[in-house]
Amino acid sequence: MKRLMPWMAASLALYAAAFPAMAATDQAGGDAPQQAVQSAAQAQATTPTPAPAPNPLDTLRQAAQQGDAAAQNKLGDLYANGQQGMKQDYRQAARWYRQAALQGNAQAQNSLGSLYANGQGVRQNYVKAAHWYEKAAAQGVAPAQVELGILYSDGRGVGRDYQKARQWLIKAADQGNANAMTSLGILYELGLGVRRNRVTAYALYMLAVASGGHQDAVHYRDRLHVYINRAARDKAKDLMQQMLKAKRVTAVIQP
Repeated sequence: MKRLMPWMAASLALYAAAFPAMAATDQAGGDAPQQAVQSAAQAQATTPTPAPAPNPLDTLRQAAQQGDAAAQNKLGDLYANGQQGMKQDYRQAARWYRQAALQGNAQAQNSLGSLYANGQGVRQNYVKAAHWYEKAAAQGVAPAQVELGILYSDGRGVGRDYQKARQWLIKAADQGNANAMTSLGILYELGLGVRRNRVTAYALYMLAVASGGHQDAVHYRDRLHVYINRAARDKAKDLMQQMLKAKRVTAVIQP
């Protein structure tokens, strides 16, 4: 039998010792990808699914039910106008406006007054309309000041009082409300609660038109135009420019 050279025997011994370690390493390396996939699957299975975003309408309704006056007023608006998929329902609008109004929400007070004045969702009642308009008007809501002024002028829900009508209309007009300017112009044109003054009336009608007034302002301005002479119209234009520059009617009209 041929004997191995000493260096060959040493090499074989070294190889035999290393082989089990290499086999173990190869086996571990082959299992690593599978273990990684399993770990990823387990992580995915344990990750919670994100909760769906809350419905804004549900959130609003919940806040309203919990007594949030701003949410109650907003919900009333949605019912009154039939917005965001809500069916128009004045009774529900009145319900939510009332809850907000009782907490002192000025916009809800004005809206509730409007529902009473127009008999929407509630029985028409000018006394209650004036009540809620006055609360909103006292907090500076210009549309409520206009409506309250008109109620005093017409004597609906309150005793007819042109002085109070004028006072509330001036407050709204000083906030830039064109409807107030038009109604105030009528008082001056007809001499209701104030000395009759067509020049001032014409100036207010022009100011209302310049402030974005609707067709009523245009109608009254054009109608009065033929009843005053050129000098009066020129004077009215000067008054209108003064009020427009000052951004308040009390620059010309005494409150």
